[in-house]
Amino acid sequence: MTLFLGELGGLNPAFTIASLNRIRGTGNITNFQLFALLTIFDPDGTIPGVFLNPEVWAAGSTGTEDPPNWWNLGHRPVKFFDAGMSSDATRIELSWYMPGAALPNYQEGYDWILDNEYQANTWMLGLKSPAYPLPVNTALAAQGSILFHTLDLWAANRNNPVVKPQQAGNGSCASCHGAYAPRYVNDPNFLANPLFEGMAANVTPIGVLDTDDARLLANDGAIATQARYSFFGYEGQDGCADKYNMIGYLAQPLYGIWASAPYFHNGSVPDLWSLLKSADRPRIWRRKSKSPRFGVVMGFETDLAKAYDQTRIGWKYDTIPCSYLTFSPFNHCNPWDPNETPLIESGLSLLYGNGALAWNLLGSIVAPSFSNSDIEDRKIYNTRMFSQSNSGHTFTDVLTDAERTALIEYMKTL
Repeated sequence: MTLFLGELGGLNPAFTIASLNRIRGTGNITNFQLFALLTIFDPDGTIPGVFLNPEVWAAGSTGTEDPPNWWNLGHRPVKFFDAGMSSDATRIELSWYMPGAALPNYQEGYDWILDNEYQANTWMLGLKSPAYPLPVNTALAAQGSILFHTLDLWAANRNNPVVKPQQAGNGSCASCHGAYAPRYVNDPNFLANPLFEGMAANVTPIGVLDTDDARLLANDGAIATQARYSFFGYEGQDGCADKYNMIGYLAQPLYGIWASAPYFHNGSVPDLWSLLKSADRPRIWRRKSKSPRFGVVMGFETDLAKAYDQTRIGWKYDTIPCSYLTFSPFNHCNPWDPNETPLIESGLSLLYGNGALAWNLLGSIVAPSFSNSDIEDRKIYNTRMFSQSNSGHTFTDVLTDAERTALIEYMKTL
C-alpha cells in the first residue's frame, strides 16, 4: 500500500500523507487524526477547528494495524478494534475512497459517499468467512467446543495471575468472542436468544488484555471529539460516534479465524498456538515468501500445502536474529537482552507517541522503500518497534497444551 500510494500520491495529496504502514500486510487505516485532513476544506463542519487543535496532533500515532476482516460484519454491533463507531455508521467505510478528499471540492466526495454507502454496505454485509479447506478431527473439535464455551480461565484451580474482567459470562472464550455451537446457542440458560449466535461486542479493558496500547493512547479525548462531530460520525445522531469511549480493544467474532493470521490488532502474533501460549511467540519473524526470482521482490507464499501450518494455525514463518549492528528498524534489537527495547526505538517511540503525523512523515526516512532490499525487509515483523508489541492475552497461558490443541481444532470449524 505504501508503494502504491507513493506512485499515485499526485492524484490526491491526502493519500500521499496516508502512506502509513511499515510492515507488509499492515496499515494504519483507522488513524482518526488523518480523517481531519479528508474534510479540512469543509466550512460547515467542525473538522477545520479540530484540525487546528494542537491536542489532536499531539495525541500520537496509532501505528501498525492489521485490518480486521470484512466478512460477517453483521455479527459486530460496533466496528474498529476499539469499538469506536456503531456498525451501521456506513460512511466511514468509504472514507479512503472519497473523491476530493482534502481538496476544496470535498462536497463532491460527500455526495459520492451518500450515493454509494448503502450499496457498499450491502456488499460488505454479504461477505461470509471461508470454510476451513483441510481435514478436521471432529472428535477433538467436539472436545474443543466444550472447552471454548465452558472452561473458566479464572477457576480457582487455574491460579490465573491476570485480573478477572468485571463482566457477565462464565470466564470462557465465549464470554468475549461469542457462542457458536448449537448446543449452547439454543440453550436459553447459556444464551438469551439464538439470534445472538456469533455476536461479539465485548470491549476488554486494556488492564486485562494488556496488548500493545499505542492505538489506545493515541485515540484520546481530542480524537474522541473529532470522531463525534464530523460528517463520518453522523453529528447529531444518537448511538453512533457519541458512544466513543475507549477503555481497551474489541473482542472480534471468530468466524474464519483460521484464515485471519497474523493475530492481535497489530498483527504481531503469527499463529493461534502462540496467541494462546505467549511464551512461544517470536520476537522478530518473517512470513514465508514465494520462491525467489532474480531482481524481483516476491510476495508471501499463499499455497496452503507449502506455507500453512495446520497444527499451529497460521502462516509458516522464519525467526530473524536481532542485531545491534544495524539501524534498520526491522531487525534492530539487543542480542544480549532480547527483551530490551533498543535506545533508538525508545526515542522513536517517544516521538511517535506525541506527534500524530510523526509516524507518517518519517516513514520514508526510518523505513525507506527505495530498493528491492528495502522492500524485502518490510516483510520482517519486529515486536520491539513502536506499536508492534506482541504482549497480552496472557490469561490463556493457564491452558494445558492438550486444551490448546482441542480449542484450535474447534476453531477450524468456525
